[in-house]
Amino acid sequence: MAKINIFNGGLRTAVAAHLISENESVVNNNVNHIPGLLESITDKTEAVQHAKKWGHFFTTSGMWHWSETPKDWVEFQERLYIGNRDGYSTKIINNTEYNLGIHPPTVKPIIIVTDETPEQDQITRLDLTSADNVAADIPANVPLRYRVVNIDAFNKYYVSETEFTIRIPAENSNTNQVNVECEDTNINTNIAIFRFFDNYWRKVYEGVGPITIIDDIYDISANDVIEDYEARGLDGTYQYALTFYNSVDGTESAPVISDEFDIDWGIATVTNLEVSTDPQVDGRRLYRIGGALTTFTLVAKLDNVVTFHVDNLRDDELEGSLLQSDDNFPPVEDLHYMMESYAMLFAADKDKLRFTPIGEPDYWPQTYFLDFPRVITGLAKTPIGILVFNTYETWLVTGTGPLSLAQQLLTGSQGCINGDSVVNIEGAAYWASTDGVCMSNGGEVKIITRAKLDKLDLTNSVNAVVYDEQYYLLTGDESLILDLNRQVIKNTTYGIESFITANDTLYGYNNEVLYQLENSDTKLSMKYRTPKYIGRGFIVPKVYKNIYIFSEGDITVDVYVDNILVQTDSFTDYDNHQLKIPSELARGFSIQFDITGTGTVYEIHWEDGNATQ
Repeated sequence: MAKINIFNGGLRTAVAAHLISENESVVNNNVNHIPGLLESITDKTEAVQHAKKWGHFFTTSGMWHWSETPKDWVEFQERLYIGNRDGYSTKIINNTEYNLGIHPPTVKPIIIVTDETPEQDQITRLDLTSADNVAADIPANVPLRYRVVNIDAFNKYYVSETEFTIRIPAENSNTNQVNVECEDTNINTNIAIFRFFDNYWRKVYEGVGPITIIDDIYDISANDVIEDYEARGLDGTYQYALTFYNSVDGTESAPVISDEFDIDWGIATVTNLEVSTDPQVDGRRLYRIGGALTTFTLVAKLDNVVTFHVDNLRDDELEGSLLQSDDNFPPVEDLHYMMESYAMLFAADKDKLRFTPIGEPDYWPQTYFLDFPRVITGLAKTPIGILVFNTYETWLVTGTGPLSLAQQLLTGSQGCINGDSVVNIEGAAYWASTDGVCMSNGGEVKIITRAKLDKLDLTNSVNAVVYDEQYYLLTGDESLILDLNRQVIKNTTYGIESFITANDTLYGYNNEVLYQLENSDTKLSMKYRTPKYIGRGFIVPKVYKNIYIFSEGDITVDVYVDNILVQTDSFTDYDNHQLKIPSELARGFSIQFDITGTGTVYEIHWEDGNATQ
């Protein structure tokens, strides 16, 4: 008497059927292997209507995102980044999708020197009088220094080219005054007259010229002090840089730079300022270099509507913020397999691996890439570094940042045939190759299905997910499932077009509906074929007399002796069932069982007496 009462070994087809363990199988479809009984998995239930084949549940916003074509969904810094593979990559801001990064302006600003330093008004006459004004108290023999200053429309002061000093003779009385006459050579500005008193330049007059004033009060310590007498505006050779800006997340584009221009203490009007059509852009930044500035320095923060800016600030009046977005380019089009590692985003651009600076997912500098010998077919993260695949090779990229990345070949025989088959489970990467499912934690690449299934053709694979530490790979109509903890491989037929996981739940998509898998009161029909049981060996002929099966529910059993179907029976009740093999078919060297249905098999017994007795 022989028996089998445990069915949790999974598939084993790499060796002959009589050499596999009693709990293994050569056909294993829709079987729930975890209890150890032979029972089928449950069916699926509808979860979301009007879904699409490819989807991702963004946990931060609690929203589903759908696509008709494969995409790469990356959650980073509580924001969702989407590698669209066809076209530009995007990001989600406040539930709205925008391009990833900002394309820089393309139109150069045009500079017009609109207001050169005006011709300065001059003090043309200083007269000394006495006794005419008894209240006058300008003392004798004291130097009196006067300046005239122009005030422009921006309330900026321009120093006169000359400064006048006068001294009242000692023999004059204390009832002295000074008559100051000033011409008006620049009708676009007001005039201010200052006298130096108590170590400060203090205002004695401001108004429209030409003027003649009487300065008769010596102590003007209460008058306004004006300390800024330097010439205003720009002086030298300059260039401007314009960038686009997103104030919501601080993204700034690379700049467009104007032609050089010369100016002599003047005002520059920057025109032809490009307005961005990118909806995420709500501002712009204007920088300049030249004169005393050796680096592009912020001049103004502009709304995304103005088309010109008047700049009259001296170099030392700028706030000092420097242009740091020279390399802030958006990603190129058609990036594939976008992922995050080292707080950087990585993606494949044909045979190039492109990447961002640390913590800057919007910026993809044009020099940040590594070349590979063939088109990249997938990417994976490991604790050691990033795996970069082509069809037949696996490379390892290591480093601590974008300027220290280096690449080395791990294997020249095992690559990846489908980037959507790549998943990560507890620090190791799993993917589909030309020979089967491979695994690596950054070191040796192993074909983990080879020992049990030998070489697999996975060219029809659709996508893979990880759920409960099991690798689910959809391969056409069937799914290949690897239970990595129990070292079990099996097949399922869920009737889906793609796998999706979210919130610790396994889903499958089919015909505009997202289903939760193995979540029904009904069961899927299983198919299970046992090993060939040879008892005392192939060379010993046997007689298979009675077969006993303890089962419940709908079960159909086919019995094969030496590969010949010798008996079929079906059962529905919870009981011990007996099958009798016709005597003319009972002799043979091996026995094997095919079991189908939605019920449960607890145990199979059979008699295999010696045929020579």
